[in-house]
Amino acid sequence: MLGFVEELREQLQVIQRLQLGNVWVNFVHQANLGSSAPTARRRRALILALPGDPGHWTLISEITRLTPDVAVLYSGKTRKTLTRDINGLAEAGLLTRAGDAVRPNHEQMFAFLPLRKLSESELVDSLARVSVPNPEPVAAATV
Repeated sequence: MLGFVEELREQLQVIQRLQLGNVWVNFVHQANLGSSAPTARRRRALILALPGDPGHWTLISEITRLTPDVAVLYSGKTRKTLTRDINGLAEAGLLTRAGDAVRPNHEQMFAFLPLRKLSESELVDSLARVSVPNPEPVAAATV
């Protein structure tokens, strides 16, 4: 059985997920997704149909079967059209690609969130994830 504080935390997480989902939809609608309306509509439907679970990658071969709307938009289109749309979404920063799999680039939205105070362990973890090892050793300074 959960206590009152734990239930409030769970409720806040649900609210935050819903708010981030709404912000993502608005973010996608404001992005420049192509020069023609059909292209932009197809790309918008594709990126919004991808599962939003963190770490969930969707195979490119499965994209046209994500939703009935996406299936209709890509019926009669070649694989080249799908590749162009994926590349266009990646160029817009909305999509991350790894080999033959893709996922929404939700991290793009986090640039607009205010910073919050991190615990020391969270700070070390986040710095470890983004830091790049220095390829050249730095010479020790002599005094």
